Amino acid sequence: MISISSAAIYSVFVPIIKETGLALGDLNSGTAYMFLFFGLGCLFWQPVALTYGRRGILLFSLLGTMAFNIWSAHATTYGTWIAARILIGFCGAPVESLAEVVIADVV
Repeated sequence: MISISSAAIYSVFVPIIKETGLALGDLNSGTAYMFLFFGLGCLFWQPVALTYGRRGILLFSLLGTMAFNIWSAHATTYGTWIAARILIGFCGAPVESLAEVVIADVV
């Protein structure tokens, strides 16, 4: 779910532009902020997951990303689009860093 909202978003830019009236540059800016916060969020989530447990953080990440994806589906202004994409990036960041740690735990 997190990878679809991040990597596959480009394939639906044209319908989003038609529905929201946002410019292509606005959509690209939101995607850039999302990827920025995928990286910055790891600096926050990695220590939290090591302290409080990885499973809870991964579940929170999934639920938070789902909620912000629903919100971004209703975004019609530049500010709400950017805010939703930033929060998707921040909430989705554990998937970028914790997957490797979980695999190492299993092996």
